[in-house]
Amino acid sequence: MAVRSDPGGRRLATALAAAFAVALAAAACGGSAHKRTTHSTPPQASVPATTQPTAASTSSAPLFIGPSIGGCNYAVRHARVVRLHVGGERLKAAIVGTGPRGVVLANQTDNSACEWLPFPAYLAAHGMRVLAFDYGNGDPSAEVQAAARFLRDRGVRNLILIGASIGGAVVIDAGLHLHPEPAAVVSLSAVPDATLYSFPADARRLRSPIFQIGATEDQLTQSGQVTRSLFRESPSPAKRLLMIPGTQHGVDFVDAGAGNRVRSAILAFIRAQSAG
Repeated sequence: MAVRSDPGGRRLATALAAAFAVALAAAACGGSAHKRTTHSTPPQASVPATTQPTAASTSSAPLFIGPSIGGCNYAVRHARVVRLHVGGERLKAAIVGTGPRGVVLANQTDNSACEWLPFPAYLAAHGMRVLAFDYGNGDPSAEVQAAARFLRDRGVRNLILIGASIGGAVVIDAGLHLHPEPAAVVSLSAVPDATLYSFPADARRLRSPIFQIGATEDQLTQSGQVTRSLFRESPSPAKRLLMIPGTQHGVDFVDAGAGNRVRSAILAFIRAQSAG
């Protein structure tokens, strides 16, 4: 696989965090948005140590205690814990919703499933089965593929991969290795240069319908140039690009303070590509 595993079994969080610091500095100087680095998982440095709900898990509904995923409160009603078996690891995941459409969420740099809140509840309320997890010690793409197979083995007919930041690149690589390919892929502010996956080759090979979403002033995507480039490279006849004015990155587009513009656009894209 394109992402090398840590031979000691440790996560290379520090290395990738340093890469992102370099990325910000380079972007501020007008250079490349990322320094390519070896890693097996995104960094954990900014994941809150508390298990209490954070602002990202709030909505109009009162807070409540959901499953604990990676030490955070996955505050999604009716979410249940499942286990993914990947390369000798058993990864803890949360799943919510029912129906023939299934969504796998691929985390961004902080590697916390809770950063997606309340987006999983939104998708579940619209008839989708949503699986979220924290990356383990192996290849994130292989882990996303395992999550996808888990859903397919349980009756999901239309598979959708959604990733943010690093996860936006992960879902493109994972989609290539799934057979059949996903019904749709949604990539929020993908940063392929922060991975060792084969880009732009991966983007040129994935034929699944793909929705690229980015922001015009996001330094981590070179003011959206990376997002636009990935869109141009895609051979899919059913591809879409949405550029939002501002500095939003990754889950910023779908978190508690984002409003429904992007969430609604994602939902419409998924429905159009997985009808029936």
